Amino acid sequence: MTAFRIVFHGTGYDLQADNREIGGSGKLGFFVGVNVEADEAEQAIQLAYEKLVGSENYIAVLGEGEHPDGVLTVDQCYEFSIRDAEEAEVSGFIFYPEETRFEPGCTEAGGGIAH
Repeated sequence: MTAFRIVFHGTGYDLQADNREIGGSGKLGFFVGVNVEADEAEQAIQLAYEKLVGSENYIAVLGEGEHPDGVLTVDQCYEFSIRDAEEAEVSGFIFYPEETRFEPGCTEAGGGIAH
């Protein structure tokens, strides 16, 4: 078995907490990583999706309700070294307001430039 990291990109999500919209009136996008062990990339993506939507993190952040405008896609899938099964979990979510535009480029932190 090979260790894979799958990075999912969610777009079009309306999030609420305590009956208030999070992120103002706009929709939020997010990135989240999932580590799994699988024989091949396609199997890893399926396992990672199942692990993500069944995870406490996903349910706590997105709830168990419907997100009719929400789209979840695979942003990246790559092999990596894994030390033990404890590391094969769902990462934290990185949210951004969808009206934010990112341009290619580097910052000291190594990411894109938001405008």
